[in-house]
Parts: sequence; structure tokens; C-alpha cells
Amino acid sequence: TNGGGTWTRQTTPIGLFSLSSVACAAVSSCRAVGLNAPPAPSLFVSGAVIATSDGGGSWTPEALPNGIGYLNSIACHDSSNCWAVGAGSRTAVVSRTTSGGSTWPKETVKGTSTLYDVACPTTSDCWAVGYNSLSTAPTVVASTDDGSTWTAQSLPKGQSVLNGVVCQSSSDCWAAGAAGGSGDVLSTTNGGHTWSATKVVGTATFQGIACASTSDCWAAGFNSSFSGGAIAATTDGGSTWTTEALPRSEERRV
Repeated sequence: TNGGGTWTRQTTPIGLFSLSSVACAAVSSCRAVGLNAPPAPSLFVSGAVIATSDGGGSWTPEALPNGIGYLNSIACHDSSNCWAVGAGSRTAVVSRTTSGGSTWPKETVKGTSTLYDVACPTTSDCWAVGYNSLSTAPTVVASTDDGSTWTAQSLPKGQSVLNGVVCQSSSDCWAAGAAGGSGDVLSTTNGGHTWSATKVVGTATFQGIACASTSDCWAAGFNSSFSGGAIAATTDGGSTWTTEALPRSEERRV
């Protein structure tokens, strides 16, 4: 609550194995997704969503439908409307709530095996990144009808992985990953009808991306030798990217 000056560990519900993503629609209202611990002797894992309405003072699990193997990412437009993405038994899944977590209906996304990240600039428009059904190439899928249908978008050739996506509007989105041995960022200004790619020298891959505006973004991942972390920034909407220096103690994976 002090801009990152100090951090306090919070207590999560019993039975939770790990968390992979968090989204906050307000200072007090947040949700996190990840994995439940499999009940012995079963090895089957199941996705988890936990929520807080008091700024993390307490966290409560929310019920998910069967068939969600794990959840990688969550995006919340407001306290009622959130989307979580991950994988089921054979295809990627999207689970969405419009009721503040009371229910989380599940949708499968054809042509995909898993989804790593999701961004929803409105309550109807979302973009997600992951892998195709054979796990041989990255994919971007988009929905403009509240998640009822998801359509794969055409990407530049040469992409090897996409790990993160962010959207400042229903037109302006960026996706970060790797291509040809370098960190790579895709950008669109027309809702994904076309995507352009920019390789970032000095990086190997990006794990995530965040944007403060349609011109200012930061991507984080590994440096070119995989010996430490890397952060690259743009101030022109992604046309050019510059790596930024990290503190010596933090030159690890970011």
C-alpha cells in the first residue's frame, strides 16, 4: 500500500498449490488464479480462483466448473466481470464471471492447446495468447462477443512463443514472446486484423508485458544469454524498443 516500499505476506486458502496471476479491479477487490493441490492419491490437478474484497486481508476460493486443468492468467474489467485462461484436458479453456465470482462458466477454445495470458479492454472484447492445438506454434485468439466465440488471428511468420498480452483499447494491443532467438513484441492498432513484429536486440525472450498508454510499454524476460533478466521499454507505441539497466542484485529472471 506504499508503492512497493514494503510487502506483506498474505494467507491463502488451504488446498491451494500455486498462484500464477492476479488482477485487481479496485484497491480492495482482487482475484488470483492458479492450481489447487491434487487430492491424494489422485494426480489430477484443477484450476483455482481466489478472491478478496478487503485488500487481501482475507481470500476466499470461488467455485469453478469441472474440466479446468490449470489457470495461467486472469483479467478483470471491473469487480463483476473477469476472464481466466488456461488449459483443460485437450484444449485451452476460458472461464468467465459476470456475477462477481458467483459462477464461472467454462468455454473451450478450438484450435488451441493452452492459453498463457489474457487482456480485456472492455466487457466484450478480449485477446489471449498461447499455443495452437498441436503446441507447434504460438497463437493469438480474440473475442468481440463476450467470449461466446474466439477467432485465431493471423501473425507474422517466425514466432516461437507468445507469453504475454496487453490491450489499451479494442484497437491497440501488444503481445510479447520470442522469435528467431530474440525477444519479440507484436503490435496491432486495428484490433488484430494485422500484427507487426519487432525484435529486441539483447533479449532472448519476454515473459510478460505492460502498457501505461498507447505509446509507453515495458516487456520483461531474459537477456540474450539467458544469464539474467531483461526489461525493454518503448515510448513510441512499439516501433522501437530499448533495454533498460537492472540493479545488479536483480539481474536474474524477471
